[in-house]
Amino acid sequence: MKSMIWHSFFYEVKARTLYIFLSFLLTLSVVLIFQAEYFYLWISPFSVFELTKPRAFLCMDLTEPMTIQLWVYLISASIFVMPFCSFQVFAFLSPSFYKNDWKKLATGLSRFFSSLYFCWAFSYMILFPKICLFFFSI
Repeated sequence: MKSMIWHSFFYEVKARTLYIFLSFLLTLSVVLIFQAEYFYLWISPFSVFELTKPRAFLCMDLTEPMTIQLWVYLISASIFVMPFCSFQVFAFLSPSFYKNDWKKLATGLSRFFSSLYFCWAFSYMILFPKICLFFFSI
């Protein structure tokens, strides 16, 4: 009987890990399919500076432009998969919670991701371009 419990436990862990990994690969492949458009979305807030003085991004190494693009794609795929990953962990742990604890944790988790994405959007759309404008004006 105990081996059956451990078998179902490890099967559930394996299945949820596989879901997370496949969703990450699928998200990364979609990002890579539309890589030119997607990279433009990342650098579009900084294109305001091109109106005043044309500038290019500065690279110190020959492989740096490609490395930057790959890091942008990997980080953004991780950001997109993070809610699904937390859902899988939450769904795995949810049978051990009471209903009241489950509602509190779900509310806290949704508030966390909402505030995380709001802070990211605020800093990316408003804060970073103003900081770059300040440093470029020197």
